[in-house]
Amino acid sequence: MTIETWLAFTIAYFVISAIPGPSVLMVVSQSLSKGLGPAILCIIGDIGGGIAVMALSYLGLGAILATSTELFQIVKWCGVAYMAYLGWASIRDARNQGVPIDDAVEKTPRAKSLRAGFFTGLLNPKAIMFYMAFLSQFIDTSQPHLSQFLILMVSASMVVFGVLGMYALLATKVRRLFLHPSSRKMMGYVGGGMLLGGSAWIAVTR
Repeated sequence: MTIETWLAFTIAYFVISAIPGPSVLMVVSQSLSKGLGPAILCIIGDIGGGIAVMALSYLGLGAILATSTELFQIVKWCGVAYMAYLGWASIRDARNQGVPIDDAVEKTPRAKSLRAGFFTGLLNPKAIMFYMAFLSQFIDTSQPHLSQFLILMVSASMVVFGVLGMYALLATKVRRLFLHPSSRKMMGYVGGGMLLGGSAWIAVTR
């Protein structure tokens, strides 16, 4: 793989990742309702889910999803339902926000944020087909495929971490402006509403 090909991939993937989607909505929601720490864990989980999706794409699962309408719909609605559940849970948790902001963050289970990010990245059937089509544009068929795929996968993960990290930082700065319990509760409602809206958007547009 040439440096020009790698740069073209990195720039293109940065632009694609910066467009708000389910992962961005999830990270922003985590930042607003729980803070920067849980949002970073959510990003790590999302990257893990993305790596799994890219690996499945490399193994050809995208071809199966492309030819099986039933399987595609099952994966799609699992993703919609999971995001809707997380939105409802965020609104539910917001009702109990009455402790200092640092204590609220510390009581957030790490596994919960990691799991939320992972399944957001994983339960996206179109992502598998997207990666099959997108990654193939940057792989030189005359050279070993696996090493090129690994380079693209690591590069994509770094781009995602940078882009989602910027969203998390921006959302956290907004959150810090609202230290009063009632304001934090409002942030929880906003974050949950974003996830519910995102699940509805996925259901309608996909």
